[in-house]
Amino acid sequence: MDAISATLTFLWEVVGYVEGLFFKDLKQTMKKEQCEVKLLVFTRKLEEVGRVLFLISLTQHMPAVHKQSHVSLLQEDLLRLPSFPRTAIDAEFSLFSEPQGKELFGLDTLHKVLWIKLLEEMFLGMPSEYPWGDEMMLFLNVFNGALLLHPEDSSLLRQYTATAINTAVHFNHLFSLSGYQWILPTMLQV
Repeated sequence: MDAISATLTFLWEVVGYVEGLFFKDLKQTMKKEQCEVKLLVFTRKLEEVGRVLFLISLTQHMPAVHKQSHVSLLQEDLLRLPSFPRTAIDAEFSLFSEPQGKELFGLDTLHKVLWIKLLEEMFLGMPSEYPWGDEMMLFLNVFNGALLLHPEDSSLLRQYTATAINTAVHFNHLFSLSGYQWILPTMLQV
């Protein structure tokens, strides 16, 4: 398990600078090595943070000509996961009051900030006229859930607000019709 974590950490640092490396290639390699099976409360959250950081790094360093196909593949993979969006907004509230609860709370907040950042990278990597269906609500559930879980964190609030503005500008056709009803109630509630 430690070897897998170390490998993911190494890949996260390097993969963004390797030309021609795509998410689908890494996914196939990880399946061959059974990484998905081995990466089954504190350790799981660290692994999840590492995976999200890895996807952010990969998406940010993707050549512009391949970014849309990469983001589409990432979106499809997330939608196929039976645990999405639950794992993205899952929080172990009962553990926050235990001896290492403060660290776990901070790690959970970081996890939510990173998911918001990943969603922003995905949204901005899609064409502005992307034909969204009901799947948009799954992604916005992660987005809104992060704010509801940690409204007191200023870095999360900044990332949430910046992502909301950037997404609304990027998908102006969608938000001019109905997009604001998906995010404004959460913002006003907090």
